[in-house]
Amino acid sequence: MVFVGERAQIMKNRNAYGNSRSRFCTNARTLWCRACFGLVCAAMPFLSTEALGAPPMPKPRAVVAPTVGPISPEVAVKKALEVVPGRVLKITEKQQGERVVYRVKVLTAKGRVVVVSVDVQTGEISH
Repeated sequence: MVFVGERAQIMKNRNAYGNSRSRFCTNARTLWCRACFGLVCAAMPFLSTEALGAPPMPKPRAVVAPTVGPISPEVAVKKALEVVPGRVLKITEKQQGERVVYRVKVLTAKGRVVVVSVDVQTGEISH
């Protein structure tokens, strides 16, 4: 497609997206934003918490399953698998009324999910 005259000059100044602006916007606001962004990016390696005098961040600790009473989560799993054989999917600690129980979700060989509750203090099983 060939344009002639004033239309040709307008089409010549358009970029690939059809805008009549140049490839790099050169107004003062854009230049100021680019300069500030460049300075911030250049200063990032030097702005660590230690360099600013702040104490270092504590390292995350491994989460260990709490043992509230005489029954540990491992013992609760063994007791649950004695009642309902299968694969353990999940174990959680829940408050049921005034007692704390481990809820053990077990996947049986037939594909059913059975929830077994093991009392933390007594080791009593219910499902």
